[in-house]
Amino acid sequence: MNLSSHPNECQLEDVAAYLDGELSGEKAEHFEVHLKTCRDCAVELRTQRQLLCTLDVAFNDSRSFQLRHDFTRVVTARAEVT
Repeated sequence: MNLSSHPNECQLEDVAAYLDGELSGEKAEHFEVHLKTCRDCAVELRTQRQLLCTLDVAFNDSRSFQLRHDFTRVVTARAEVT
């Protein structure tokens, strides 16, 4: 892990490793301290968390809907017209 207060020296893959629980013990603590001083890593962490939440909702949404019984025919007919 190569974290510093300089954004160009940060390893953004550490953000993903932190989110995946791959950083443990001292490395995780060091990363959490780093987040307090590095805005870029903090923003990246927030962005990746939001993405994971969005994906979770999108792929685990239990709502379903029914297509019209003639959906394929309607789409095909409209595609042939254009």
